[in-house]
Amino acid sequence: MSQKEYSKRHLKTSLRLKEHLNLILYQDLQKFYDSIIYLRIRCSYSYPIAQGIENITVPILILPNLEIDYSQDNNVRIIDETIEKVIIEIKEWFKSNHILSRDGSLEFEITYFTSQSKIIDNPTKLSIQIQQISDLAKSSN
Repeated sequence: MSQKEYSKRHLKTSLRLKEHLNLILYQDLQKFYDSIIYLRIRCSYSYPIAQGIENITVPILILPNLEIDYSQDNNVRIIDETIEKVIIEIKEWFKSNHILSRDGSLEFEITYFTSQSKIIDNPTKLSIQIQQISDLAKSSN
């Protein structure tokens, strides 16, 4: 899913972080049905330090090599657990780094690849403004 497609559909309203991640992952994973794939999730926080200066981007997490095998029945559970893990890591990072600004964004990059580490598709890159993530926007006030 491209940034443009996601923005058009979902960034006009504020959603919980879990809802954003569900929309991104489940939409993307549909195109790999009947495959064994691996995915890697990267998340960074990007924020302005002053007007007219490029944003600073700080890594929050890299979740490596999650296997998704559509021949198995436990994929929904695996994806849901992964989403929960990502949410916990992001919220802990915000809390421990005392992030107070609502002006920043979360930058996600999700890469899909085969067991031979060959990239299957262009990585999904998505920027979500903190103001559009209801559970982060509230906690960063």
